[in-house]
Amino acid sequence: EQLAESEAKVTMLQSAAERAADVEARARELQTAKQVLTEQLAESEAKVIMLQTAAETKEQRVARLESLLTGTEEAALQRSADAEARTRELQDMVEEKDRFVTQLLTAVQGREQEIAKLQEALGEQAHAAGQPGPPAVPPEGAEALLQRVVDEWLRSSPSASSKPRPRRCSSRRRARRGRRRRSSSWPTWWRWSRRLCDSGPARSRTTSPAETSLRREWLRSSPSASSKPRPRRCS
Repeated sequence: EQLAESEAKVTMLQSAAERAADVEARARELQTAKQVLTEQLAESEAKVIMLQTAAETKEQRVARLESLLTGTEEAALQRSADAEARTRELQDMVEEKDRFVTQLLTAVQGREQEIAKLQEALGEQAHAAGQPGPPAVPPEGAEALLQRVVDEWLRSSPSASSKPRPRRCSSRRRARRGRRRRSSSWPTWWRWSRRLCDSGPARSRTTSPAETSLRREWLRSSPSASSKPRPRRCS
């Protein structure tokens, strides 16, 4: 009986030892799985950190791009506003020039009528006195008359004569005089016509004295820039 009990105890101890070995093996397996899970968790944390860094970098890039786009849009809007303002200024200048040309042509037509009346009066006086009247001035339009005034000035300009050219001004005075000339709102041919009027009879083979006096009278009574001071020439 004691032997049987001992054998039973030995069998129980062997079973306990086998169960302990199974528990230890299971514990080792669990420890290995724990290490694997710990490594995977570390890798996941590293991936999460990398993704966060990439997201922050992308956000910074997006912010920079947005700022660049905003600056570009503001610059484009500013350029567009400047271009519109410049266009309006140019349109105003063109309209002002158109009004000036219209007034000028109206004045020229009025002067043409006065010239025709003066010519008729001179012809009547000459006919009453028994003398041949002045040569007839060919009827011409305002543009043709302006072109003739310019041609007269070109023929009588100092550049076409034998007079020596005046000494050139210094660059500063020349720039200042150029600014004064450019800032003037009167056309260039008005100054030419004034010079033509002030320089005596025009050097023209076909212009008669009567026509020259009529044109000079028209230029004296025209709304020219005679009241404006002339720019001083350099010595």
